[in-house]
Formats: sequence, C-alpha cells, structure tokens
Amino acid sequence: MVQFLQFLALFLCASELFNTLTHLTVLSGRRLLPLKDLRKLRFYFLVETLSVVASAILSGKLYLVASLHVAQHLYGSILWESTRQGKRIISWSCLEWFESKNGQEKCRDFTRGRLHPIDCFLHTVFDLSVHFVLFYVLATEYLDTARVLVVLCVTTAAVCMVFFNRKYAWSCPGNVPAWVRRRLGTLTMQCD
Repeated sequence: MVQFLQFLALFLCASELFNTLTHLTVLSGRRLLPLKDLRKLRFYFLVETLSVVASAILSGKLYLVASLHVAQHLYGSILWESTRQGKRIISWSCLEWFESKNGQEKCRDFTRGRLHPIDCFLHTVFDLSVHFVLFYVLATEYLDTARVLVVLCVTTAAVCMVFFNRKYAWSCPGNVPAWVRRRLGTLTMQCD
C-alpha cells in the first residue's frame, strides 16, 4: 500500500508541476495557443480539476483551497464560452490577445474599468499557486530527493514535448510561424 501511495504521489506531483508550468507559461505569455485551438481544451481543465481533487485527498490538506479551485474550474468547464467571464479568460489566454497589442487594439472593452484584465491575471495566479502548493505538499510528504528529481525530469520532458512540439500550435507572441499565423482569428467577437 505504501508503494502505491508513493507511486500515486509521484504521478500527482508530476501532474501538479506540469499544471504549474503550464499556467506560468500562459501567465508570462511565453507560449500560447491560437483561440481556435484553446477553445478545444475544455477537457484539459476537467483533467486538471481531477488532479487537484486527487492531490488534496492524498495530502489530506488544503481542502478549502482545492474546493475553490474545483468550483472555479467546474463553473468554467460547464459554462466554457457561454458566459462573458469565460470568454474573457479564454481570450486573455490566447495568442491573439498578444498579437493585438494585449487586446487594446481589437478589444478595447477588455481594458476599461472593472473589466480590466487584472481579474484574468489573478485567476491564473490563483490556479498556478494551487498547483504549486499541492506539488510542494505531496513532494515533501511522500517523495525523497531522488523521486523529486524523477518528477522534475519527467515533467520537463512533458512540458517540452507539448510546448515545443511542431505538431502543436503553441507559439511565442512576436515569433509566430506562418502555419500558426493562418490559424489566428480575431478577438472582436469576444467583446460582446
């Protein structure tokens, strides 16, 4: 049973670290997807939610924070693009946002008053923090140094395979390949 828990902790640590790095990458704007590709990732957010639930249960800690994260993600996944806030988060997280001078040119409404993207930023920081704290708690409770190094290596490889794979449309703003540029749309429909 102890070996199973250690294996589960290893897997969940890798998942939480992957999610941490994914959110950090989107938050920093280093690699982003075109809007049409990001819209198809609803399933990822459900898997991410399951990872948080399993990590909180295994650690026996952070139930309140995990519950807030789960509620936020279930709301977002169920209502995906049918709410204004859902559309804003998706738009703020996509490549088109940076390609339109941070949304100011094509979507001025996003940067006015209470609709300033600070809520999108804080939403992403909260997600990133939840994943990192769960990674840290599981790593310190269940894994020795060697296993933490395994998690770091596996997660680094997974992140590189996803973000730098030429089959996927993840791109750096300002350095978008021609085939990805053809996938870019417009954000004006997200301002309604």
